[in-house]
Amino acid sequence: MAGAMDETVEWVPYVGSRQLRRAITSVPAALHILKAHRPGLVVSTGAALALPYLLAARSLRIPVTYLESATRLVGPSLTGRVLQRIPGVDLNHQAKEWVGSNTRWKPYGSIFDAYTAISAERCHPPRSVLITLGSERFSFTRAIAMVMACSPKGHLAWQTGHTDAPHDLPGEVRAWWPGDELAAAARAADITITHAGVGSILMVLRAGRCPGVIPRSAEKGEHIDDHQEQLAGVLESRGLVVVAREDDDLGELIDRACGRQVVRTGSVRSDGRPI
Repeated sequence: MAGAMDETVEWVPYVGSRQLRRAITSVPAALHILKAHRPGLVVSTGAALALPYLLAARSLRIPVTYLESATRLVGPSLTGRVLQRIPGVDLNHQAKEWVGSNTRWKPYGSIFDAYTAISAERCHPPRSVLITLGSERFSFTRAIAMVMACSPKGHLAWQTGHTDAPHDLPGEVRAWWPGDELAAAARAADITITHAGVGSILMVLRAGRCPGVIPRSAEKGEHIDDHQEQLAGVLESRGLVVVAREDDDLGELIDRACGRQVVRTGSVRSDGRPI
C-alpha cells in the first residue's frame, strides 16, 4: 500500500529471534518482492525478519549494506554471523570494542553517539509515567513487578506487548500502541521506563528524556541472550540511561532520571545549556 510520503509498504510474515527455519521459508516471498521492486540497494540493521530479504537480494545481485545493531557490542548477532558468510555483503558495526574475528567488518560509529545528557530541573515526583516493554515475544512480568513495588504516583500508561498484565494494573493499559502514539506519549511523560531495546531507548532520547531502563535477562527467560544488559551498561556509563537492576530502588532511580535532559550532540552551549 502507499505510505504517507508515497512510499511502498509490503507486509511480510513475522520472523522472531532465532527462528531460522521460518526465515528460510520466507525467502521465496522475499524474492517475489525484490523482483517486483528491483531496488538499487538493500540496507538493514538486522533481526531475523530481515535475513530472508538480505539473502534474496544477494541472490539477485542487488547490493546489500548491513549495519549491525547497536546492541551488539562484542561480536555479530546470528543474522550478522550468517551474512558474513555471504560474499558481497557490506558489513558494518556500531561497537567501539568489537571482538569479531572476521576482518570484513568495518566500524561505523554508534547511533547513540548523537546524544548527550545534561543536568535539568524536571518534575519531582513525576506526574506522568510511561512504561513500555517492547515487542519481544518473551514475557517481562518482572518489570511490571518492579514498577509497582515503587508505587509511582501520577498518571500511568503501559505498553505491555506479549507480557500478560494483571487485571488490576493502574492507569491506561494497552498491549500495543501505534508507533506515533507511543512516541507522543514518551514526549508527554515526565519519565519513561523501558526494557533495553534500541528502538525503545532511542524513542525516549529523541523526546529529550533520560529513560529508566530495566534490561531483560536471558537467565530469567526474558530474552535469547544478555545483549540488553551489555547495552544498558554502555549507555549507563555515558549517562544516557539510568539502569534498574534486581535489588535497586526504582523510585530513587526515577528521580535521578528526572534530573537529566538529553540533547543532540553539538547542540549544547559551552556553559552546558541546550541551544
